[in-house]
Amino acid sequence: MKKKFIHLAQFLTHGPTYHSLAMWRHPETVGRAYDWTQPELYQHIAKVCERGKFDMVFFADLNYISDTYLDSLEPSLRYATQAPEHDPVPLLSWMGAVTKRIGLGATLSVSHHHPFYAARLWATLDHLTKGRAAWNVVTSLNHNQAANY
Repeated sequence: MKKKFIHLAQFLTHGPTYHSLAMWRHPETVGRAYDWTQPELYQHIAKVCERGKFDMVFFADLNYISDTYLDSLEPSLRYATQAPEHDPVPLLSWMGAVTKRIGLGATLSVSHHHPFYAARLWATLDHLTKGRAAWNVVTSLNHNQAANY
């Protein structure tokens, strides 16, 4: 009987918070080696995950600001709910520079990126990380995302 293995991935976003509303404002978060704008934080996360035998670190990428609540961007911006969010692909290069084995993945929508650009972007990341890039290919989600393009 062939052994079955579980695969572990760390789910991340390159922003202040994802689901924990206003967590970025909590006094125990700010100033305790947590600054989501600094790449060293994510390098540390990647090294810890690699040491813990994770298979991948993965960034969800929502390149829009949600207006789901009250048909307004204001609550998302006020409480940093999935916004702001930086492009994860350059950050994956930083993470790849300090790791050797862990996979490095992110989402990129094919609805709003030219095929040549997308292929070049991911080929570059794959080359820089010696074959560890993983692309979550998706189509776009909503009108806010389309409006950005």
